[in-house]
Amino acid sequence: MAVVDFDVHHGNGTEEIARAWHERHRRSLARAGGAARDDRDVFFASIHLADDGKGSGVEFYPGTGVTSDLHQNVVNVVVPPMWRAQENVSDAVGSRKRVPKRNRDDELDGSGAALTAAKAKEKKEKEERENVAKEALLSESLVPAPPRVGDAPAGGREEWMRRLRERVLPALRAFKPDLLIISAGFDAANHDVGNVGVDRRGRRAGGANLTPEDYEEMTNRLCAVASSAGGKVVSVLEGGYGHLVENPADGTASLNRENFAACVVAHVRGLAGLGAPVKD
Repeated sequence: MAVVDFDVHHGNGTEEIARAWHERHRRSLARAGGAARDDRDVFFASIHLADDGKGSGVEFYPGTGVTSDLHQNVVNVVVPPMWRAQENVSDAVGSRKRVPKRNRDDELDGSGAALTAAKAKEKKEKEERENVAKEALLSESLVPAPPRVGDAPAGGREEWMRRLRERVLPALRAFKPDLLIISAGFDAANHDVGNVGVDRRGRRAGGANLTPEDYEEMTNRLCAVASSAGGKVVSVLEGGYGHLVENPADGTASLNRENFAACVVAHVRGLAGLGAPVKD
């Protein structure tokens, strides 16, 4: 039996159950005089966001699942939240460097070239700091600022799907499950409140942005692996809430569940074999 959890949060409870089962099974083998071995009949994989708050200021629940344990058949795949894309930007231009004061007397030829260059550099750094401040204001909304070229991996749907293909699916394929249970969480969907992080300043930013098409593809790929091993598939609903809609007239807020519903429908299409063929 294999369990694959694509809820945006780490499946810590399921992992704990899998570990406890392995330990009990090994103790039973030891009492019966059997040799200790790795169990091959239970497998658990979780793909999720994780952030301990260092640098970003966002502690994303539950803060576990950052390492795998192959001895226990546990595979944890962490996708960096999209809000971490801003860390390197802040580190690069967020702190003001002291520019030495110069005057015309510093120049042997009296041209003042060094003074002009210093002022130009200071102006450029000021503009960069203002750009960072503008990006910080963008993060206050539920719509995350787009990743910048050259930043650290910014997460998002492309990174999520890549890590699913390269980390989760090969391990599941090697396990050859006779039964695959999908912990189907839809809170990694674009704008879902389940993947919104709030930093120490109260600013909100999205951590993942999966689309209904991504959920359909994930389901297609997982079912294809199970089918190749002759295994059955069971799906269990987990997270997924909708996106926050604020009413400026009275200051109230509500959840719009249209995108959440579209993701669930896409998942069911994949389970029913109605999804589009997967192309690598």
